[in-house]
This record gives sequence, structure tokens and C-alpha cells, in this order.
Amino acid sequence: MSLVKDIGIILESRELAEADCDLILLTESGYKQRILIKGIRKSKKRPIVASELGSVIELEYYKHPGKEIYLSKEVSIRERYENLKSTYLGFLVVCAVCELTNKLTHFGEEFPLVYKLITTAFQNLSQQKIDILLLPHYKLRLLTILGLASKEFYCHSCEENIFTKNKACILEGSLDIYCGDCRMIEVSQLEVIKLLHAISHKTYTRLLTEPIPKTLILEANQILDRYILLQLAVECKSFDLLYRELQRNTQEIIDYQKNDI
Repeated sequence: MSLVKDIGIILESRELAEADCDLILLTESGYKQRILIKGIRKSKKRPIVASELGSVIELEYYKHPGKEIYLSKEVSIRERYENLKSTYLGFLVVCAVCELTNKLTHFGEEFPLVYKLITTAFQNLSQQKIDILLLPHYKLRLLTILGLASKEFYCHSCEENIFTKNKACILEGSLDIYCGDCRMIEVSQLEVIKLLHAISHKTYTRLLTEPIPKTLILEANQILDRYILLQLAVECKSFDLLYRELQRNTQEIIDYQKNDI
């Protein structure tokens, strides 16, 4: 048994018994750990927000070889992102980002760039507008970091740069892209492919300054949702709640309905 000091962000928090919490933590070094914090919900010394979803905490815990869950010795709050969590919309963002990140990462693997992605996103969103662009932006960035999506945009058949073509389509459920020279394409999806390329290479803050049609953002989001569900067998209910709330908050009236998969 060894005593380990670490920093991490809470991806999942479950209450146990009367006062205990079972946490799934993504550490600064990129590893997922399961931590048991005993008595925190009734503790007078340890802040209860140190067991709150989306909080960054510092902790010491006992690491037992062969154990799946480690017992915490000390815990303190490092960053709560209080401003982001102060609104219902911001709270939904935290729930959605943590849920998807937790479902797409695995114990025993290393994800340091994912830790940086999620903490940077929360820090920026604490100060910036929460726009519907966030939905496809976070999903694609996470998929790319995990090696589940490519930053290269070439035809899956001829392997030529897709942006040299007049027409292109992206296959539902695979993210494979084909040009009009290799496939018969009735309705080109070149514009949404350009948006996905922009998301892969530009920050959320920069894209917010560009005049991107909401319908295009929603199409990109739907493409990624179908890929995550059909190819990765992952469903994220928190993102569905966030999507509906953002739809209610947007000033534009968009005649769009998410199709059943």
C-alpha cells in the first residue's frame, strides 16, 4: 500500500450510505481513478464541494495493488468553476461534458490531453457565451484526442483532399468522407464538412466570432451524435438535455427536429 498525492477533475460522483461519496476522477496525468471519500457529506473539516461533479480537487489516497477503488485520506477543492455552475445552462454543460468524457475514456489508459481539454473548456465557458456551437465542438475535439476521429479530411476512396472537390458527403455512423468523383451525391454536404474541419483546427472562442448558420451547426452535431451512438454504442442523455435547453435559449427560430436513430 502506498500514499499517493494527485490532482484531478470529477467525472462522476455517487452518494453512498449516509455520508460517503464514490468518485470517478480523471487525474492531471490523464489516468482515471475510482476514489472513495468517507464521511465527506457530514464532515466539518472537508468541503462538500470537493465531491461535486466537475470540480478539480487535490487529494491524498491509499493505493492498494489489485484494488479497483482507492480510499481517500485528505481532499481539498482546487477549482469549482462556480461561475459556470451558477446557472442552469452552465450546470447542464458540466453534466454533459463530464458524462461524455467518462463514457468515452477507460480505466488503465492515459488521457492527459483530455484532462487539459475539459479543464480548459470549463475555464473558458466560465467567462464566455455558451452557444449551441459548443455541442459539436467539444464532441469532435474529444473524439480527435482519443483517436476516434481524424483531423485529416480526404476522400475515403481516392484519398484526395476533399476541399478540392465540388461535392462531398459524410457517411452516417462512420465519419468516412467521399467526394463526388467517387460516389453519386445528390445533396452535397461539403459545407458541413468544412465546419467540421474548422472545429478541428480552430478554438471555440475564435469560431464564436464567425457567422456560422445555426442549421449547419445542428447538422454537424447530428452527424457526431449518430457516430457516437452507432459506431461507439454510447448515448449521452445530458447532451440531449443541454441541446434542448440551448434550443430554448437561442434567439433564432430554427425549423429543426432531431431525427430518431
